[in-house]
Amino acid sequence: MNCRCLVLDFNPNSRIVSCFDKESFGLILLRIGRFQNPNPGQYLNFNKEESKDENGIINTDNVIIEDSKKEDCIRFDENGKFQISAWIAFSSNPKHRSFERKVAFTDWYGFVDCCEVNGIPRNKNAFKTFIVLKDLNYIRNQTQLFKVIVVKGDLKHRNMAQEYDQLIKRMMAYEDSLLLDGESSSSSVIPQRPSRGIDAVGGKKTSNFNGKHGHSKNELLKALRIRDEPSIPNEIPVPKTEPLPQITQQNTFQPILSVSYSKDKGVVMNQVSSDEFIVWLIGNKASAILSVSKVQLVRLGVCYEVEYSPILNEIIVAFEVVKIIKRLESLPFKINVSDEEVVAKLLVDLCSPNTKCQNWTFYTDIPFFNSPNVGIVTMADSVDTASGIKKKWREAIRPFIGIENACSMECTCRLLEQKVPQAMFDPFRTDQFQSVMRYTWQIIKINASIEYVKEDEEEMKNDNFRNDLMYLQEEDEMARAKREAKERVRFGENQIHSISSYDQPSSSSWQF
Repeated sequence: MNCRCLVLDFNPNSRIVSCFDKESFGLILLRIGRFQNPNPGQYLNFNKEESKDENGIINTDNVIIEDSKKEDCIRFDENGKFQISAWIAFSSNPKHRSFERKVAFTDWYGFVDCCEVNGIPRNKNAFKTFIVLKDLNYIRNQTQLFKVIVVKGDLKHRNMAQEYDQLIKRMMAYEDSLLLDGESSSSSVIPQRPSRGIDAVGGKKTSNFNGKHGHSKNELLKALRIRDEPSIPNEIPVPKTEPLPQITQQNTFQPILSVSYSKDKGVVMNQVSSDEFIVWLIGNKASAILSVSKVQLVRLGVCYEVEYSPILNEIIVAFEVVKIIKRLESLPFKINVSDEEVVAKLLVDLCSPNTKCQNWTFYTDIPFFNSPNVGIVTMADSVDTASGIKKKWREAIRPFIGIENACSMECTCRLLEQKVPQAMFDPFRTDQFQSVMRYTWQIIKINASIEYVKEDEEEMKNDNFRNDLMYLQEEDEMARAKREAKERVRFGENQIHSISSYDQPSSSSWQF
């Protein structure tokens, strides 16, 4: 059986190629022969039956290197790095991973990271994007292999109804299979991958790319490296005891992935102790711990470019900052630092609260909202309003529910450790009452909509401009008065000098 894989990286020393297999949505390692040097963005075509798997690395000598075709939807930027034109979809089911829109399902590449793209409309579920390679060590770093860098636009249902429906159906079936909802394998069928009729380079119509027929649930679980529950026989035969053969120890090759860290922008928000700080990672939208003794001294409210790594078996803080690269002058959002605490002004959707864990909200009276800046935010029991009156959170948000202008409200928030449902942040959790302590943003004041904030800023700029203009006019009048006074003084001196020179006798008329 032939396999055609996308080349992501090539190590010429070990001759190992990191490839992506579209059929299994996974990364494979392939060792090729000498005198073959594939480039990222090309494809390797080989026969799986003629290949040999050794410790997770496929060895084969019969490999054909191919350039990408139009139906592969691959283009190259000015630096020679490849970009993939991909369709992504988000689920409307709160139990699915793509519901929070931190990851998206792609028609050919499985889940991709979309944390670096802000402002994705929540009223649309399918989009046309460009994705690039994010992290080859995505399993160890708990990230994704690809990430979205550009959203070209939404995938309109009225123009491409068949492709749109196939994409949504495949995404829903893929998400449901991950939940292992207990359906029989015969009834759980993955629909055919939707055809791609758009050329990534020229934007012209191309021939449809037809994938394989529908996969059963067992095939999908095998591709995801998840084993279904084995059938246990009623009677288990007792094997005969025989002496074990002597096993000689052999040196087996174990592939070692290079240790790499992820880069991100981080804002120092809290100081836990004299040595530890809490940093909010902008792109990952998660908190990280920073130890001054391990890294360097930092300041509250300052943004840095950092390197971080995941912390295993840790829930409150999932990442650790391992290096400060440099200090950044610009901030991702407005930050105010005072003696009491550090707060940020974030955009929050108060029009439609997040109802994924509505049972938790009903019993604990803690609501959840979506923010394009930081993801999930909660709200304090009582919040300040723009009118200066402190109100209970239900009374405070009542005027904004269902109002379209309230989709982008500027709110003052703080980052603190809260008890929240684990299902809100873990899509594989279904129990809404399984709680966990986690650093989460909390709204403490509702300021105004972003439109009013911009109007106030423009008005302040105009007021400052008018004040500066009046000040400049006063300076001009004072300078003009000084110039006129100097001219009058100079004119008087000239008159006195001319009169004195007229009255003074010449030297020839002097009498000695």
